[in-house]
Amino acid sequence: MVWSLDFMHDTLYSGRRFRTLNVLDDGVRELLAIEVDTSLPGERVVRVLEQIKSWRGLPEAIRCDNGPELLSEVFVAWCEQNGVEIRYIQPGKPNQNAYIERFNKTFRDELLSAYLFDDLDQVRELAWNWMLDYNEERPHDSLGKVPPSVSARPRRGGGGPPAGLWKGRRFAPLPSPRGPSAGGGLVCRAELPQMRI
Repeated sequence: MVWSLDFMHDTLYSGRRFRTLNVLDDGVRELLAIEVDTSLPGERVVRVLEQIKSWRGLPEAIRCDNGPELLSEVFVAWCEQNGVEIRYIQPGKPNQNAYIERFNKTFRDELLSAYLFDDLDQVRELAWNWMLDYNEERPHDSLGKVPPSVSARPRRGGGGPPAGLWKGRRFAPLPSPRGPSAGGGLVCRAELPQMRI
């Protein structure tokens, strides 16, 4: 079992930058976490992995790039202590981490590029709901047209994340992208007037 880790960047409507840490189980294409914040150092990566470990167990290996968070002593030590092999991809070769790169494109197209976010809580809430849809509802061709959660059940021994993690906030629908004329709320980037620079 191999997990892939990768970071993405975006900005809030105010111009404040934020990052996401995405964790994917390559074998069943299940998204295990999307962590959102302005800074995600090695300690935070380890905290996310510990949370996943509590309900999923550990992978044999983690595939990731050579970013400073993933070269940090705390991340390397955590992997060593937990018997997890680190498989660093070669610099400039994102295709060596193809599963997460493909996921990142989908996440970017369907969520990050679709909305202008007011604050980090809004990003977190929408990312959470999007993750539930991705794992629980969306069939994947590579999995025989079943969602990742169905394919992942044997790996989890029939169980899944703790009830408070998945069941407590189940399937709140994503808001429809609304333009400025729709009375506020989220703004769909596609409906903004084109600006020339």
